[in-house]
Order: sequence, then C-alpha cells, then structure tokens
Amino acid sequence: MPPTPSADRDAAMRVALRLLSVRARSRQEVVERLRRRGFPSVVVAQVVQDLTARGLVDDHAFALQRARARVLSRHLSPRWLKSELRDKGVADEIVEATVRQVFQEIEEDEVARAGALKRLKTLGNASSAVVQRRLAAYLLRRGFSPETARRVITTLVKDAH
Repeated sequence: MPPTPSADRDAAMRVALRLLSVRARSRQEVVERLRRRGFPSVVVAQVVQDLTARGLVDDHAFALQRARARVLSRHLSPRWLKSELRDKGVADEIVEATVRQVFQEIEEDEVARAGALKRLKTLGNASSAVVQRRLAAYLLRRGFSPETARRVITTLVKDAH
C-alpha cells in the first residue's frame, strides 16, 4: 500500500524540521535535501511553502546569519562570500544586499587583517620577504583584492617595527 499524500507531507515536514534544527538552511538546500530523500515535488513544494510562511525558511535571515558567521570565523572576502551564498541557492539580489550590509558593519580591511594575523601565527621564524609573500598569497586565496592585501600587509609590517 503506497503512502498517502498526508503521510508523505508529515514525513517530509519531520525531515525538514530535523534539518533546520541542526542549522539554518536556504530554501534551495531544504528543497534539495527533501528531493534526495525521494519526496514528490508537490509535497516538497508544500512543505517548503509552509516552512517559509512560518518563518523557518528565510533566505534573507539565512544569508545574513551565514555571512556574519563566515566573515568573523573564516575571514572571507566579499567575493568569496558571494560565491558561497550563491552556491547555497540564495538569490543574487539577496546575496548582494547581504554582503553589502555585512561589509558596512565590518570593514573589509579589518577582516583581511584578522585573517592575516591568524595566518601570521603559523609562519614561525620565516624571513620578512617570505612572510609577506605567504600572507599575500593567503589573502588572495581568500578572495581579497591585491590592493587590500597590499594595504593590510603594509600596515602589519609597519606595526611590527
């Protein structure tokens, strides 16, 4: 006997609520996870719509929370952050607004400086030229512009002397 639509919906809701209890997720993440579990598209749409109406799935809130956390913990640049949020299925207009808001609250140079200081601790007794080169490479890999990397490294070198 196949499951009834209401049984599917209840099961999908339980799965979605369990996912959201672990961490906030974007709308697309919830949809993908429910589809992977084999729930019909109609059921997935109903569950996501219900969760959105309840405020449990909110791409604006998700993007802002994730962006702040990632900037503070991983010292990500605006470019990297935009890419990460887009990968999570957040709409471009939400991504742009969120990144703009986060980097109005927290200066990009300060984020880069915090990342560079953290990386600096791991470089040991390397020569000044090697340290500068490695810090620049680190910041560039994190998505910061060459100008930002140069400004931050110059400031760190001045502060060290």
